[in-house]
Amino acid sequence: TGNQIEDITFLNELNGIKKLDIRWNKIEDINVLLELDNLKELTISKADKYAKSEQGKKVISKLKNKGVKIKY
Repeated sequence: TGNQIEDITFLNELNGIKKLDIRWNKIEDINVLLELDNLKELTISKADKYAKSEQGKKVISKLKNKGVKIKY
């Protein structure tokens, strides 16, 4: 899970990843998720303060537009 990971820029190197389960409270730049072209499913914590933030909502919206299935 992402809650032990401070810097997720390394995810750029995992562009083949299709499914990701993270908690956003420790992630500095969530926009890196938009660069994962093969991502099909993302599980996030509903209670997460970042997911509820304006930037978090924008990223979720963009991911949905790319066809990523969002699970809570």
